[in-house]
Amino acid sequence: MNVKFLNPFVEAAYEVLTAETRQEVTRGDLKLENGTYLTDDLTVILSLVGAVEGTVFYSMSAATGATWWTPTACSSCACGRPTWTFVA
Repeated sequence: MNVKFLNPFVEAAYEVLTAETRQEVTRGDLKLENGTYLTDDLTVILSLVGAVEGTVFYSMSAATGATWWTPTACSSCACGRPTWTFVA
C-alpha cells in the first residue's frame, strides 16, 4: 500500500484522539506488514475496499486504552466478549 493513502488516516486519528481526550497524543512508528497481525493491545481495524484495498490498524497499549475506554458486556449477543465504551 502506498504511504500517501495512509497519511490521511493517521492525521484523522491524531486529530480525533487529541480532540476527544484533550491530551497530547504521540504517534508511534508506522509499519507496513504482510501476514498475521497479533496483539494484546486495544486495536481498531478498518478495511478499505474499492480503488484502494487494504486494512488499517490503529493500536494502543491496553494500559493506555484503559484510561480512555471501559469494557462493557456485549449488548448485541450473548458471546461474552467485552465491547469498549469511550469515557474521555
